Amino acid sequence: MFYEGTLQNGVTAPERLRKNVDFPWPVVDMSMFFYQNLGQEEISSSGTSFLNRTEASNVEKIDQVSQICQVVPSKIRAVTPCKGQRSYVVNYMQFNGSLKKDLYKEIEVASVDAFQGI
Repeated sequence: MFYEGTLQNGVTAPERLRKNVDFPWPVVDMSMFFYQNLGQEEISSSGTSFLNRTEASNVEKIDQVSQICQVVPSKIRAVTPCKGQRSYVVNYMQFNGSLKKDLYKEIEVASVDAFQGI
């Protein structure tokens, strides 16, 4: 659907259909999804970007569910529009996450520009 079919995803259909996991994958036939967050944006510590604390918390919760579903952390990607948010999400997971710290290091969090190679 994006980038003329060249965007690849490591989450297989069986990984999106897990019994006893309270996370409704939005469209089971799609290997990716967009999760809208309604938290308040604020200026990041750099003063040149934004962050959203609710979004960071939700990214970490989705990572927890992914681990329950046995998705390999290195196959998880979180895309955010702001560099300040990227930094905040990475720090949030390291200091507030309930999983082992090393698992969070394997999850790629990047800005839209970084994933596009800009």
